[in-house]
Amino acid sequence: MNARDAMPQGGTITLRVSEASPSGELGASRDHLLLEVIDTGVGMDAATRARIFEPFFTTKLRDQGTGLGLSIVYQIVSDCGGAIEVDSELDKGTTLRIHLPRVAAPR
Repeated sequence: MNARDAMPQGGTITLRVSEASPSGELGASRDHLLLEVIDTGVGMDAATRARIFEPFFTTKLRDQGTGLGLSIVYQIVSDCGGAIEVDSELDKGTTLRIHLPRVAAPR
């Protein structure tokens, strides 16, 4: 919903899933999958990017959002042993990269 809301005049949301080799916060010994959510929206400045995972932080009007969505996503990803990276620039869109550790298939 945040990606959609960041494009009031329309735009493109791209979802991409890929296999990724071990790196970064997940440690050198664990393979993971990468989910990317890319939008062509308004983007964020550095001050906004620094706060997007804080509970109740929102740039939306009072009746348009609670500021809980990304904080909940962050907590779920963290609880699963994953990590989230954010790239965004004003007027150039936003990319969220969600790294999730690979797990054995359910039995």
